[in-house]
Amino acid sequence: MNTAPFRDLCNIPDSGNDKKWDYHEQMAKYQMDDSEISQKKEMTRLLMNAIDDYNAGKVAPDTIGADYFFLDQFMTYEMEYDFVAIEMDFLEHCRERLDEFNKVGWYGDEEHINYGPGLSVKKRIMRLIYNGAKLRDEYCLALIKYLYKLYHKKEYNRIKRFSRISAREILDVVNDNEDGSLDSAIGRVLGMCHFMNIKEDEMCIILYHALNEHRITWLQYIDDDDIGIDVLNLDKELIKECSAQIDKWYNDCLLEDKHRNGLEAYFEVDDFVEMCLQRSGYKSDYAYLCNEIGYNAKTEMRDALMLLKTRNPEREYTYEEVQHYAAVYNLVEALTDAADVLEEQVAYLTGEDLAEDMIDDALFDAKNIVLHGQTKKKHGEQNVITNIAPVSTGDVCSEEYLKEIADLRRKLNEKEQENKALVQQCRQLKKEQLQSESLISKYESERDELIALRNFVYRLENSTLDDDTEGISLDEMKDALVEKHIVIIGGHVTWVNKLKKLFPEWKYIDTNAYKTVDGKMLDGKDMVYFFTDYMNHISYTKFKAAVRERKIPFGYLAGTNIENTVRQIYDSAL
Repeated sequence: MNTAPFRDLCNIPDSGNDKKWDYHEQMAKYQMDDSEISQKKEMTRLLMNAIDDYNAGKVAPDTIGADYFFLDQFMTYEMEYDFVAIEMDFLEHCRERLDEFNKVGWYGDEEHINYGPGLSVKKRIMRLIYNGAKLRDEYCLALIKYLYKLYHKKEYNRIKRFSRISAREILDVVNDNEDGSLDSAIGRVLGMCHFMNIKEDEMCIILYHALNEHRITWLQYIDDDDIGIDVLNLDKELIKECSAQIDKWYNDCLLEDKHRNGLEAYFEVDDFVEMCLQRSGYKSDYAYLCNEIGYNAKTEMRDALMLLKTRNPEREYTYEEVQHYAAVYNLVEALTDAADVLEEQVAYLTGEDLAEDMIDDALFDAKNIVLHGQTKKKHGEQNVITNIAPVSTGDVCSEEYLKEIADLRRKLNEKEQENKALVQQCRQLKKEQLQSESLISKYESERDELIALRNFVYRLENSTLDDDTEGISLDEMKDALVEKHIVIIGGHVTWVNKLKKLFPEWKYIDTNAYKTVDGKMLDGKDMVYFFTDYMNHISYTKFKAAVRERKIPFGYLAGTNIENTVRQIYDSAL
């Protein structure tokens, strides 16, 4: 957002509370040509709205836009990293007031839809802290000012000196904002001025009007961008068409008595998902445990096909393709269901959703819990753990036995937790080890490639071969190489045919064979050569990967002279 138009319009002097603003009087002070009027159109309109509100006696502006942008980027990366400590302290102090804080306001950001699970919970807690501060809760006010001072130190130091601030001064402060949007910076400063008891002059109402409009525009943009195509209201005829197609495919497979009802492609992806889950330490059926609706391959294939046809109505999809997409569809359903369940539970825990209907219908009734005169435990006080049955004792009192057993149980539990943590750590280390081994393998392969290229370039630059090959006849080199299992990749057909006459047992692969690359064709080979003068990049990349996988030595060839080619191979292979 360009703040220059703001600056000019926000520099109107305070007319005093006893005098109504006159738009014509104020605007007469500015001699603007057509281009200037066009540039300041938005700000002029906002000024008019502000003046109308002022003249109508609406002194207090609507803060929802400022609230929205305050929360949008108040949490920095450093704050996000530290947030566990922040939220634990907040909940310890304010758990009993969460319901009250939730009722203050919601500002239009669907946290669990727009962010990952971890960040969405942090965003929700941050909103509760903000709402608590708006209620002038002593702890929330102290907390949010401390967070501002700690994580927005530069901005805090700039505004703390003000006892009263103008719109122009706010814009001067946010213009130095290096990270994030200016809307968020303006919203943050406006909010903190309120918490730090810094008075705002009347012209700040323009900033509130601007942020309100920008919020509406931004939320609309997010909705439009996310939907893209109308996948929520699918055509009824399309549903029938896709259902009929899935039924036909499915029934045809049943008639052929195929394995897994002809869902091999679906289960191929499903089996891979299970392997991925196991590698991450989860149960193989974790995706199905997260899926609230349950598994139904036919329904998933129908829905997947409908989405595909909605995006690409003219394209024809095969049964195997739809199965693959259906497996992905199932995984996405599991992901979103898990997020929805988490959102539901967090809403209960943070007091946003009281679930009154569910509580009323429950068999459980908290009123029936009898405490028998137990007094409320003081903060920090620990009771003796009594998770064991009382025992008969002789000279030793039962309380000592109970205490000893409870202590042993506690130690056992600690060891179990330690063991669990070590198992998880071991699993993570194994994963990192595999990643490291993969990187090492990659670097070693790239090193081999670099050496081969260096030798190749050296031969090209020096035009002559090493002295070791001088004086050796073509027939001698042929006899030495004829028993070698060598693969030549690339080369013009004329050049390849000449080389075949000398070495018919060698394997020759056309440069267009990358379309059906099968690494097995390289099994048992001694050396692989890439003919650089006649080879496309895709073919080189795919065959190079196959060579790396089998750890086969390789080199490069150039030039069409057959004798020179044989000398290059003799020089590098022997």
